[in-house]
Amino acid sequence: TPAEPPTEALPVMGPPTQVMPVVPAAPPAQQVPQAQPRPQAHPSAPYAQTQPYVQHQPAPYAPPQHQPQPYAQPSPQEVGAWQGEAGQLAWPAPPPRRPMLVWLGHLLLVGLAAVAPYVSLAVLLLLGASARTWERSHQSIAARRLRGATGSGPAWSAGFASPFRFLLGLVETALQVLFPLILGLLVGIAVDASWTLLQGAPPPDAVPFALAMVVTVLITWVGLGSRTTRNGAHRMLDAAAPDMLWGAVVLVLLLLLLGAVAFALMAREGMVDYFPFPGGPRLEDIALWRR
Repeated sequence: TPAEPPTEALPVMGPPTQVMPVVPAAPPAQQVPQAQPRPQAHPSAPYAQTQPYVQHQPAPYAPPQHQPQPYAQPSPQEVGAWQGEAGQLAWPAPPPRRPMLVWLGHLLLVGLAAVAPYVSLAVLLLLGASARTWERSHQSIAARRLRGATGSGPAWSAGFASPFRFLLGLVETALQVLFPLILGLLVGIAVDASWTLLQGAPPPDAVPFALAMVVTVLITWVGLGSRTTRNGAHRMLDAAAPDMLWGAVVLVLLLLLLGAVAFALMAREGMVDYFPFPGGPRLEDIALWRR
């Protein structure tokens, strides 16, 4: 075998090679996987391998734990309102009805008119003014409750305004009663004249006055402007008789008063007492056919 050539040492031509310090590599940035379209397989490669389909789903929305509370609407008991058929708040609430007590009161006014017509008319005016005052005070309190007023302030305010409302109600009731009273007096006088001409003798004085009060009470109760009077009267009775026990007590009192008026009517044999105006206009001054 031929001998290998001897190794030759080459001279150093430049500066020796320096070792560079090791620099650590930066960590790879995390990338959000993007949705990639699913590749289509070639028809000729039925078993072609496809890349995985990655889809980024957003995190579901978590509602806040503390929801703001809705505005609390006042209850019907606080504002005197009621829930209608559609569930909406209606105002003002109609008062509970006491038809038996109401008509017994009307009958008592008629019987009192057959005994003392001026007293009966005065009682009618006072009751009408009181009923209108009661209803307007109730509406005032309910309106302030709906506007957010609390405590006893609305009740005190309605109490201070009650005297002025009573005076206004008295004037309104007098105007409301005026035309029904005139019509009732005409009906009573017509019945008295017819009775006198047909029977040859006049009826008891109680008859025309009782008929006049019947017409007056009925028209005042159902005529123009009577809604405030009716609602106020029912609210007054509801306050006096809030349950069955007090309703029975008021019923007994009305029956006793009615019995007392009937006894006075029979004891006076139909004669009318013109108190407190004994020298005022009398039926004999108007009924010329009685002479």
